[in-house]
Amino acid sequence: MAERVTLKAIAKRAGVSVATVSMALRGCGTISKSRSEEIRKMAESMGYRPNPLLSSLASKKFRTGKTIRGTPIAILNFPMSASGEGSSGSIQEMYIRDLVREARSLGYAPEVFHFPFGRGVRHLERVLHHRMVQGILLHGSVDQHGMMEDFDWSPYPVVQCARFHISPQFHTVRSNVFQSVKLAFEKVHAFGYRRIGLAVARHDIPLEDDQARHGAAVAVATECMPSRRRLPVFLGSINDIPAFKAWVKKNRPDAVIGFSPRFYWFLLDLGFSIPGDMGFASLHLSSKPEEPVSGLLQNNEVIARQSVILLDQLIRERQRGIPELPMHLLIPSTWVDGETLRPQ
Repeated sequence: MAERVTLKAIAKRAGVSVATVSMALRGCGTISKSRSEEIRKMAESMGYRPNPLLSSLASKKFRTGKTIRGTPIAILNFPMSASGEGSSGSIQEMYIRDLVREARSLGYAPEVFHFPFGRGVRHLERVLHHRMVQGILLHGSVDQHGMMEDFDWSPYPVVQCARFHISPQFHTVRSNVFQSVKLAFEKVHAFGYRRIGLAVARHDIPLEDDQARHGAAVAVATECMPSRRRLPVFLGSINDIPAFKAWVKKNRPDAVIGFSPRFYWFLLDLGFSIPGDMGFASLHLSSKPEEPVSGLLQNNEVIARQSVILLDQLIRERQRGIPELPMHLLIPSTWVDGETLRPQ
C-alpha cells in the first residue's frame, strides 16, 4: 500500500508552512486564490487524499460550550415556487432548524440567508466570499428571478434539500415520493379496504414532487387494483375543497389516501364518520401528529441530516459548482398507525 501523502510533505515541496497548506486545501484564510490553487494542484499531483476522520476530529475542537465555531457554510432559504408561494411556515422553519442542528453536529458554523437576500445576488456573493463560506445548503426553489443563472456557484459545493419547483441541477436529498404512495396504498389495502381513492392532489403552482406523486398514484391504481374497483385519481388543487368533495360524492371510496390531514377534516365536513363510514390515511403527517390520523412521516430530520452529510462529503472532496451528473438521494417515508383506519 502506498504511503499516505501528508500535509508536511506538501509543505516541504511548496516551501511553505503546514498551516498554509491546510488553509489552502480548505479554501480559507488570507492566502491568495492563485497561491491556494497552486498548492491544491501540487497536492493533487502528489496523490494527496484528505483523511475524513482526522478532518472531523479537527472540526470538533472549534466547538466550545454554547459558542459554535467551525467551518462556515450557508443555508439559502427560498420560497417553494417561482411565484413566492411557500410550504407552510412551520414546515419551512422545521427544515431550517434541522439543517442548522445537523450542520453544527458535524462541526460546521451555518448561517441562514432568506430570499431575496437583501441587496441582491452580487452582494450575497461578496458576503459569502468574505465570510469564507465553504459550502451551500439550499431549501426551496432556486429558480427565483434568475438566481440559478446569475449566482456564481463555481466556488462552492452545493446540496439541495427537500422539495423544489423545478428539478435542480445540484445533488439533491428529498423524500421518496413513489415509495410513499405505494407504502400508503399497501397499508390501507392490508386493512381490507378495496375501493381505495387516491386523492394525491397538487399545489396551485405544481412542485416537482407533484409529478412524481401523480405518476405513482396512476401506477399503483393501474397495477394493484382490478378495473372494476379502480377509481379515478384526484389530481385537483390541494386548495380546491369543492372539487375534492365532489370527487368523493361521485366515486364513494371505502377509504381515501389524501395529500394531507386537511382532507380528513374535509371528509368530516361531508358528514362521514371516520373510520366508521370510510377509512383515511395521509401522505404527509407532521413530525408530531396532533390529529388521530393514520399515514406517513416524511422523515424531515433524516432528509436534513443526509443533506448535511452529503455536503460534508463534497467539501472534503472539493467538488464545487454545478455537477455534470446530479445525484438524487431518496429518503423513504415511515408509516404511523392512527385511528382513521380499522380492519374490514
